[in-house]
Amino acid sequence: MLKELLETMRPGKVMPTNVAHFASGSFHLCGNRRRPFEQLAVLMKFMELLEIPPNARKVMQDPEFSPGDARFLAKLGFQTVMDPEGIDAVNEKTFVFQIGGYDFITRRVMDRPWPAVYIKIGHKGHLMENRSKIAQRVRNWHHNKNGPPIANWWDDKKRIVAIRKTYDHKEIPKISSIDDGMERTRVFWRKEVVGGEFQCFVDAGRLVRSLFSQKDFDRY
Repeated sequence: MLKELLETMRPGKVMPTNVAHFASGSFHLCGNRRRPFEQLAVLMKFMELLEIPPNARKVMQDPEFSPGDARFLAKLGFQTVMDPEGIDAVNEKTFVFQIGGYDFITRRVMDRPWPAVYIKIGHKGHLMENRSKIAQRVRNWHHNKNGPPIANWWDDKKRIVAIRKTYDHKEIPKISSIDDGMERTRVFWRKEVVGGEFQCFVDAGRLVRSLFSQKDFDRY
């Protein structure tokens, strides 16, 4: 299932060579201990399918990690780190795995060189933020409700256009052995070559159409 998904996406994509995992939760704290182990199993399966080298750097960042977590993960070849070392480890060859966590993690990761592969919970391919936020900024601007300056919204729009041009994305099929099946989790995989001679005109056209869409301000 996962193998078939990645095989359909693989052609023309950047292959990752290192790993950064965020917000797994502790493997030793009381409560729902099953979820971190489920995420770890899925992460390691993706690492196998993506052919991550055995000696690759693999970092895991979560404020809940204990010394016991660090010892356990070290036996599997993972290095537990503190913020911001995990964020700083992200580069163009990184496989980022983030199921859960907060939006600010995504924003900080995407302020780095954009990673090769990013697996996270997403909505219709949205990698940057909840789709309602940008739409509300536009409504505020139209109705003069002291919303953020239009320049901020314009910058967000341009960035989303760039992200969607740079990445292919697909939803991960439901995994029956996982409690929630990793529902709404998507694989974003960066293309090796983006655009072409006339790509700037295509992007401009898409951006203009999204600006004047009355049905969905965040359509593109």
